[in-house]
Amino acid sequence: MFPFFHFLIRSATCIACSAIATVATTTAYAAEVERVFTVRGIIRAPYEDGTISIQHEAIPNFMPAMTMPFYVDPQDARNLAPGDRVEFEFRVGERSRATKFRKLASTAARPELAPSSAPRPSSAYPQVTAAQRRLRAGDTVPEFSLLDQDNRTVTAKDLRGRHTIVSFIFTRCPVPEFCPLIAKKFQSLQTQLRALPVAGSSGVQLLSISIDPDYDRPAVLRAYGQALGADFARWRFATGDTADVAALTRAFAVRTERNGGTLDHTLATALIGPDGNVVEIWRGNAWKPEEIVAKLAQPDPTNSRSASNAPITIGK
Repeated sequence: MFPFFHFLIRSATCIACSAIATVATTTAYAAEVERVFTVRGIIRAPYEDGTISIQHEAIPNFMPAMTMPFYVDPQDARNLAPGDRVEFEFRVGERSRATKFRKLASTAARPELAPSSAPRPSSAYPQVTAAQRRLRAGDTVPEFSLLDQDNRTVTAKDLRGRHTIVSFIFTRCPVPEFCPLIAKKFQSLQTQLRALPVAGSSGVQLLSISIDPDYDRPAVLRAYGQALGADFARWRFATGDTADVAALTRAFAVRTERNGGTLDHTLATALIGPDGNVVEIWRGNAWKPEEIVAKLAQPDPTNSRSASNAPITIGK
């Protein structure tokens, strides 16, 4: 075998192993394994909606230095203010939580931090023009072209003829409440959808779109999906050119920003009707798979009442 081809095969194998290792790491909470890290950083935004924004140093073997929201108990956040230098425990299990905060003296060694992105101005994110306004219920998903885990093209036409549940993730996302939680919910949806009758070209498909297209190439997505137990006939993973992915994140108002070596991002999950129109978009991570399954059982108010988009009867 020529050395060049040998290198390609070894590289592909390493990529697949890396993706599987990522899933194993970020879903460790499934086995109720809790890891505890001691972290130093600077408070950058006050407590709000259960989180506090901290510009922190690199966490070895877990994540690079970045600014991100940490889940914090209200009593722990009571005495913390923007500008405070702190040391704390970051506990990562089924949930993640920052706790046991200790304020550091101003003379303490400054943590090796990533450049601060907080407070984050609106200009920090890609802006949506009037022609690219964020999608709402009833809007048609714009044209796009991506590649799935098998290097097959995925376009807006693939959303037509059946319902599609869309999410935005990236395979190296380390925080349990973000991509790993969404992947876990999609696993649950895949299981529940097997109980739905499929008639003709209808049915329901899952589509996870990577917001890290430079790293999450098809081979990585295939290994990631396999590690999640994805049935690729129903659950596809897609990547593409940076510009194509950015156009979709803008359309669905998913904000992404490079922060150190990883991605700071918001979450959105959408139900698309068989006509390619948005039925509903869930922001954040609070939605439950049962909500979407229940939505599938209702008449779709954004579609005409044709046989292909009639309410789906839930199997018992």
